[in-house]
Amino acid sequence: MANQGYVTIELRRDSAARWTSVNSVLASGEPGFELDTGKLKIGDGTTAWSGLSYLSGSGGSGVTLEQVEDDLGTSFLVSGTGITLNYNDAGNTLTIGTSGVNVLSPTTISTSQNNYDPGSGDVLRLSASASGVNITGLVPRLEKIRLLINIGTTNNLTLVHESASSNSGNRFITPNGGNYIVAPTGSSTLFYDDTSLRWRVV
Repeated sequence: MANQGYVTIELRRDSAARWTSVNSVLASGEPGFELDTGKLKIGDGTTAWSGLSYLSGSGGSGVTLEQVEDDLGTSFLVSGTGITLNYNDAGNTLTIGTSGVNVLSPTTISTSQNNYDPGSGDVLRLSASASGVNITGLVPRLEKIRLLINIGTTNNLTLVHESASSNSGNRFITPNGGNYIVAPTGSSTLFYDDTSLRWRVV
């Protein structure tokens, strides 16, 4: 997550005749570019290509490639948690990278938590102010891998295996099917399995 990554963004594109012939329905906010006319349309998720207006207005005049690149770099893409976007207008380049590990330190837990949602963070620094604190489920966020650290010095945090106290998509699958104890100063890695819709305790 701390490494910088770079990707190339390409628009859906084809000739004007081909767009009209296929008459695709673009997803909401999805751009479609005509290579031979320089015109651009933006989908709404329901209207077929022929029913959409060109981006530059009712006159139907085309937009330049520079305008497409500027709109893509400054309007169409929105960065999420831990993601940075840097558009260079002079070079018409868009750099997408990670901004490092996001560490979250929620309020100390005093009672057991069902469908626990501390917020987004790659690293969760948790502690319990009482004994017997269970976490029966964790609400999924963008992060698929999360490191849970018990920063307390006295009380355990227990991740409960397949507890019906939390919604099914928030539950834990723990090693050997037993409750998993994160001791004081200990840690556990959680991986969200999109197939089984469970957090797997690694």
